[in-house]
Amino acid sequence: MTGTPLNDLAMFQRLCGTDTLGNVILVTTMWSEIDEPIGSLREQELRSKYWKPLIKAGARVTRFGDTYESAWEIISKLMGPPCPAKSQKQMIDRVMNFKETAAGPAIFQSRTNQSGKFRHWLSPFRTISRQRSRPTSPNPGIRL
Repeated sequence: MTGTPLNDLAMFQRLCGTDTLGNVILVTTMWSEIDEPIGSLREQELRSKYWKPLIKAGARVTRFGDTYESAWEIISKLMGPPCPAKSQKQMIDRVMNFKETAAGPAIFQSRTNQSGKFRHWLSPFRTISRQRSRPTSPNPGIRL
């Protein structure tokens, strides 16, 4: 896990806050696509390295078994009294704009960066599109 997944995980932590991580279930998937020993090693790496702070704060880890029953088993673990996320509390209790919350600035900065990368990536296509959309004269010697 590098780059965007790690940044998204950090944003998720800021968005939720540590008080509500007991309501978070980190679900591993695709168990039918991998050998059990390899999957278990990867799951252990997630637990011990990437998800450790979330688990320490109360998040749980479970496997999705690719079945209807497995999905409902996971959902049933979420049943209980609602617990608002940190950003929700900040917006309601402190009457804050989302951009002012603990997660807001990081999320807006990330989206701004992604938007800039997307615009940069699209610029050659815009140039081609503009060139193709220019009207052409039926007489090649006359420019419009």
